[in-house]
Amino acid sequence: MKIQREREQNRQPLLSDQDLATELSVRPERWAAAVQSHGASQVVDLSASPGEPASSSVEDEHLDWLKSVLHQVDGLAGTVLQAHLIEGQTLKDLAQAMNCSRSSLRLHLHEGVQLLQQLAQRDGLMPIQTS
Repeated sequence: MKIQREREQNRQPLLSDQDLATELSVRPERWAAAVQSHGASQVVDLSASPGEPASSSVEDEHLDWLKSVLHQVDGLAGTVLQAHLIEGQTLKDLAQAMNCSRSSLRLHLHEGVQLLQQLAQRDGLMPIQTS
């Protein structure tokens, strides 16, 4: 994580999970859930071939980029992308919280990912696909 990496580079002690939650302005329970979710998933490099691992610096760059453009994804697609990709919430949990079906959320997620791919192509992070 960027905060921990910066502290390590500055020869400062690493933050505890409680301190990280405070630093990120989230409840400790939410931080614990995010850590658990992150352990079960990886940030996906939208331009990588299936099975091709992304380096950690590429993951950080792409995550930073994702956070910087996510506000451009309007409506439910943006909400679902934020909750699922950034906050690590499962589609099952989101469906319950939003009182809708998982299949509906998958459609919005797909719509949002397509828009993110277009934005990544615009920003030179993905080759332009021609069909």
